[in-house]
Amino acid sequence: HPDWAVIVCLVGGGQEINTGEAGIGEWLDSTLRSYPDWHLFLSSRLTDSEYAAGLAVQRAKEHPRCEIRNELHLVFHCTRAAWPYLVATRGCVLNVASLAATRGVEFVPMAPHGAAKGGVLAFTNHLVAEGAGLGVRANAISPGMIRTPETAQVLDVADHPLHAVLAATPARRAGEPEEVAKLAAFLCSDDALYINGAHIAIDGGKSVMD
Repeated sequence: HPDWAVIVCLVGGGQEINTGEAGIGEWLDSTLRSYPDWHLFLSSRLTDSEYAAGLAVQRAKEHPRCEIRNELHLVFHCTRAAWPYLVATRGCVLNVASLAATRGVEFVPMAPHGAAKGGVLAFTNHLVAEGAGLGVRANAISPGMIRTPETAQVLDVADHPLHAVLAATPARRAGEPEEVAKLAAFLCSDDALYINGAHIAIDGGKSVMD
């Protein structure tokens, strides 16, 4: 949308950032100086390449607190820092959760990831309560398997376990990034002003099977 400015909190690719309140405050202030008029706070963590390489799974086994810090604490601290600006602009928070937050996953260990994303969903619910009467909405989306340059590395491997997941998906395919982006844009548009506290899976129907 040409009138929107979006504050996006993304961490990935092995990037280390200062997740303390001071570091987050500096990051947010710097961003707001460049984009003073914004309405949407999107929080997520980029892990496609790490999961494709198996790095995130191994790290989660060895250091589960890393998953909690990067996928839950970071979302909490960034949103808290952005909250005064969200109230001032009657903005919208869109958190990216995961299907692992609501169901178990067998093909790869995801307990720390699922626990952290479950926290993100609970946090989203409480943001709805916090934003009541202030004009601030909060929603969450949970993408399924989305084709990206990173996930393509495993999707193009004929015997990879993810193919069994796709075969059990009613859509019989992976999602496209544009489909996720369109859902996010809708949820943060004026057409969705009465959608608040929603958790929407964009997974080709996989989450309602079994």
